[in-house]
Amino acid sequence: MLDFWASWCRPCRDKAKEIKKIYPQLKAKGIQICGINLDDERKKWLDASQEDGILWINTSEQKSFRDNQIAKDYKVTQIPALFVIDPSGKIVKQNPDIDYLLNLTTK
Repeated sequence: MLDFWASWCRPCRDKAKEIKKIYPQLKAKGIQICGINLDDERKKWLDASQEDGILWINTSEQKSFRDNQIAKDYKVTQIPALFVIDPSGKIVKQNPDIDYLLNLTTK
């Protein structure tokens, strides 16, 4: 899964807290999460990551989503934006709810 987020986005931070609660279950199923932060300042990204206790891979180009190449590639125009991607690289769901995530299986 790819999770596009920013420190200033309250819905993003709330979503991270929801995901954190179920992350052990997802990890046990072999589901990986990669956070793509869209802050343009390293300190804001790192502070928010620490405050939220993000446990999964979490990276940032320190560029806003308008300038972030990965966000452009996924056509992210608003956040939070969460993509479920299958092992072949195909996007199978965008912005799933928690029930959907809990029912994910790996093949």
